[in-house]
Amino acid sequence: MAFRIMRRRPTLAQILRTLRAEQPRLRDEYGVGTLQVFGPYVKGDDRRDSQLEVLVEFDCVPGMFKYVRLERHLSELLGVEAHLVLKSTLEAEVSERILKEAVPV
Repeated sequence: MAFRIMRRRPTLAQILRTLRAEQPRLRDEYGVGTLQVFGPYVKGDDRRDSQLEVLVEFDCVPGMFKYVRLERHLSELLGVEAHLVLKSTLEAEVSERILKEAVPV
């Protein structure tokens, strides 16, 4: 029988603090320019299965493998599944809503 250790889900404040501390590394290793958090964590309706929605802009856009590595790195670092959304790919219908609620790192 396998046991799974359940970690407490991080709060928005903990997530932002961790991301701020990690920013120099994210810039150096992944070319991250800016990060913003939006979605259930910001609105306060996150559940156990909620992903952390992260709006990202790159100084130097990475290839697919580096993009996936960044997503995995953030998920492991934060203890919650991170989902990256490129700011430049937001569609007009959702862009305004997302940008209004997004919290800068």
